[in-house]
Amino acid sequence: MSATQTSMYKMDRSGRNWLILTLILAASSRILALTFYDVPGFPDSNGYRTYADMILNDPEFWEKINISGLTVTGLRSIGYPGLLAIATGASGDARETALQFIQCLAFTLACWPLFAAANAVLKSPVQAFLTVMSITFSYGVAFDLAILPDGLFKSAWIASAALAILLVMKPGPYFRTRLITISSLFILMVSLRGNGNHMALLLFPLIGLAVFANTKGLTNRLFWLGMVFIPMFFFQAGISSWNEKRAGTYFYTAGGALALMQPVTKMQARDPEVVSGPGELPALMRELNPTAEYAPLYAVVEALNKRHGYSLVEIQSLATSLYLQSVVNHPGIFFQMFVRNFDDKFALGLVNPALGFNEGDYLITNDRVFPGFSKIFRGALSLPNLLYGLTYLGFAILSVLLTVFALFITPCFAVKRLYSGHEDRSDHETGRHKTVFAVWISLFLGIAYYCALFVELRYLAAFQPFAAILGLYCANTMVSYWRDRRTGKNNSI
Repeated sequence: MSATQTSMYKMDRSGRNWLILTLILAASSRILALTFYDVPGFPDSNGYRTYADMILNDPEFWEKINISGLTVTGLRSIGYPGLLAIATGASGDARETALQFIQCLAFTLACWPLFAAANAVLKSPVQAFLTVMSITFSYGVAFDLAILPDGLFKSAWIASAALAILLVMKPGPYFRTRLITISSLFILMVSLRGNGNHMALLLFPLIGLAVFANTKGLTNRLFWLGMVFIPMFFFQAGISSWNEKRAGTYFYTAGGALALMQPVTKMQARDPEVVSGPGELPALMRELNPTAEYAPLYAVVEALNKRHGYSLVEIQSLATSLYLQSVVNHPGIFFQMFVRNFDDKFALGLVNPALGFNEGDYLITNDRVFPGFSKIFRGALSLPNLLYGLTYLGFAILSVLLTVFALFITPCFAVKRLYSGHEDRSDHETGRHKTVFAVWISLFLGIAYYCALFVELRYLAAFQPFAAILGLYCANTMVSYWRDRRTGKNNSI
């Protein structure tokens, strides 16, 4: 390893001080949350508790499972209920507190590579600090406390993406170790969610860039790419084979029916013709859910099971087929749903601690400390509310600007700077712009993936710091351009 690479790998004293402050604040925020908040009452948590109790108490679980009934909500990925079962055996009645502690610890540890990755891309420990704080003081705290896999999944995805950035920017002496670490995190993600492999594949541009930049020979490159991605598919296939042995049907999870029926329902609300086709599922959608709402979908699933005798796995296949047919047959309606699915709170709360605190507190307690922004200026005016509203407004404007920069301006700047000759053309600087473009691909595809289905903040929380990084990258580029113009340099973005 060259002296230049060694100097890039190490962090200077100022950077280390900012990193220590970042980790202290991240840990403190979660300690305070654990101290003052109870377990959030998300309805989905009951399904994981039931699954964990089944693992512990059902003597037939390891040999046989019943997928014809609806006794367990969805037969989700086994990782989180398994972790909850282990916590029960180790901590008893304190199992949920133990799991909350693990999730908060995972978040704090993920902040370490996130800070390093942001510092490498932005070349500023202060901006790296602000990037990590954007997610530390946000609604994501609710998911770190919830008995749901979302908090742990968020931390694993953030750590994987940050390590992938560092693989390109600062490969250092631990290149292969980091690849193996990312592969292990991917297995964790697959064990936590049925779509974990989809989320892992979003990072293929980054990991592919890192492998091709730091290894030689096609065979060697394919080997390391395989080492990162193939183990999670082997894990998924192993669990699917085990399920086939116990249930007689090859499947990984059976909880995706509602996730695929929900976007169909949103398209149905715009045009009932979406569910006008033949088959039991469209007929039940017309019969039991003519108003195209979410709650009646449970009755649709139950009717498919009890009236028509479909298992959870078969219902999931029917929902997949109906969703794909709806997209193909009604592309215009799908596009309208796709656009409207984007949650504006992601943009408004990108670097907005006011929204983050109020929304996080609401998700945990189901009550708001401050009223909504519009309500403050329509009658709920008081000094605390006014201060909150002005703080919210200022950070919301900044957040929306950074979100627009991240999603729409980043590829223009990154590609332009890659092919312009005005600045340092070192391999490190070129790698930085390539990394930015790869991060943008992963971010854009990740948001598009959920917009094509349905969006909740807990699904987008992992993308928040990387959108902030890209937004700040664009802002830095524009500031650099304006500064060069003022000093008379012949420069262009």
